[in-house]
Amino acid sequence: MFTMTYNEAVRIQKSQIDFYAGHLTAGKRAELARMTKPCPFDPDEMRPVIEINRLVPRGGIIEKLCGFRK
Repeated sequence: MFTMTYNEAVRIQKSQIDFYAGHLTAGKRAELARMTKPCPFDPDEMRPVIEINRLVPRGGIIEKLCGFRK
């Protein structure tokens, strides 16, 4: 099972937002912020990635917001 912390996921998300900055409008950033849920446990606790993915959208979801995926 793959694990990570909530804080790791947030750092990755921020890095990806910076990378795709030219493709993310203010509206898309706001949508991403709404999709990002608060952490209901210790944010430094290792948790299954599938659980983290429900809280912190990254990767393909950000690419979809940029219009790269249908």
